[in-house]
Amino acid sequence: MIIVTFNESKTEVIKAIWKTNNSDEEYNLSWDVCKSPFCGCTKLKLTIGFENSLQDVSFSYDVKSNKISSAGSDRIPELVRQFKKAMSENDHVLLNQIFHTTKIKNSNECDLDDFEPPYFPIEEIEYEALMVNYGEVFPWYQKHLFEFEGITYFLSEYYCLKSGCKCNDVTIEFVAIKDAIIINEKDPTSVNFNYQTGKWEIKEQGKGTPKCAVLVSQMNKQYPDLKKTLADRKEKMIQLYMRYKEMQGSIDRSKPVTSNARCGRNDPCYCGSGKKFKKCCGK
Repeated sequence: MIIVTFNESKTEVIKAIWKTNNSDEEYNLSWDVCKSPFCGCTKLKLTIGFENSLQDVSFSYDVKSNKISSAGSDRIPELVRQFKKAMSENDHVLLNQIFHTTKIKNSNECDLDDFEPPYFPIEEIEYEALMVNYGEVFPWYQKHLFEFEGITYFLSEYYCLKSGCKCNDVTIEFVAIKDAIIINEKDPTSVNFNYQTGKWEIKEQGKGTPKCAVLVSQMNKQYPDLKKTLADRKEKMIQLYMRYKEMQGSIDRSKPVTSNARCGRNDPCYCGSGKKFKKCCGK
């Protein structure tokens, strides 16, 4: 059985103890995860601690498959076998929570300069108006969720990273989830949301979801500081993208890449924001 101690806000496990089923023996249980905020792996490194640290036993637990493997060896120590056999459904839930809160904390607090930036499709971003999903860059980030009429809505964020683009918009797709299943995948609802002014425009209105105005209202009610969060995320994405391009030797920062096609002032902006060129990158 795993016994945990939470912080004051009950949002983070700060200490864990494993108590064996057949005795009164207790062991300190420490954990670690991959430090990279871009890594999508689901492995949690666990260590059963003894008074003599030389006897500590470390192993890996996959929170997705619930599988245990001994770190650096095909042989699983007897104590780890006991741990695996004794695990309850509640223990799985606790380890999953430990993993996610630790990854989110690392993602929020790490210095991005300490890590090599992830892959970005430069040509698609610069010439095909591709907007990049935040979750594809940071797989373990703090997600924005809210409930409305028995449905959970998850905000999926897409950012324009095109060089020279001065827009302050982010495309927000309202992903509807019921019973752990996405129910509007083929008929999405999304808006272009300006994180400076709070103004928004409809991009897509799905037939099976409430009106965009209702969802935006619920979103703002649940997350009053959302504008600042989105602005910070946009800045992080831009910095990463610029570093990646520089590493690829594909851009001179003093000369923003522009589209080969001419864009009329009343044409849709090439950055993919959905606005007219004159009201976006053509200002």
